[in-house]
Amino acid sequence: MKYVMSFALVVAIAMIAMFAFPPAPAKAVVPVFDMGMLTNTVSQDHNVKSEQRRAGGASKLLLSPDPAVSAPRLPETVLRYDPSVDQRTANFASFVKRTRRTDPQAAADLEQNVSPKIIQQIDQSIQPYGLSAYNLADAYAVWWVTAWDAVFDPTNQATRSQMQAVRRQAANAILVIPEFGNLTNAQKQELAEAYLLHASIIMTYIDYAQANPEKQGEVASNIKQGALKSGMDLDGMVLTEGGFQPR
Repeated sequence: MKYVMSFALVVAIAMIAMFAFPPAPAKAVVPVFDMGMLTNTVSQDHNVKSEQRRAGGASKLLLSPDPAVSAPRLPETVLRYDPSVDQRTANFASFVKRTRRTDPQAAADLEQNVSPKIIQQIDQSIQPYGLSAYNLADAYAVWWVTAWDAVFDPTNQATRSQMQAVRRQAANAILVIPEFGNLTNAQKQELAEAYLLHASIIMTYIDYAQANPEKQGEVASNIKQGALKSGMDLDGMVLTEGGFQPR
């Protein structure tokens, strides 16, 4: 059953409630969205970073609806974290700081226009899909589908079954990476919130591209490049009712 509103639009509504993004100028430089830039967890922990890249590619592991039979599997509780408002505030300050290193203007826009409360709004918006902002696999699924939609089908109406299938794929990939079992609650919150923030930023550029059709190719290209930096080859997959499958 398809929801009337697309998954992308659901996320956009959450954004509109909390963001006050000014219209992007026609000559705006569209950044490459690199997840590794945003978090301590993926930028400083080499083990997590390398394993995430290995599992994040268009591999049989990530694109399989079922976990690898032979791989040891972490418990599902590893995916969840207890949200902390203070930690969220610190995370957003850290996101701005890291963004400033490579794109001062984007950092200024982020600091001025983005509120940490967006995470709560997104959580409410994705609940109809059976997802939670306080779960690593769910946050990854939000980012994954949003990025793919932005590149290949911005008007896609994702179904609950699609989102649940992608969520299972994300969980399967995470739960066979031993390093994720060592993450602290704060690290899991940082990583999940980075994925959700990243998805929200992508949505602003979808709106920008729709208002500036001549920029659609640039936006799609840079989102693909950012995904590749995070280990995800969006060109190598297609979204189906069973989740992502090799193209």
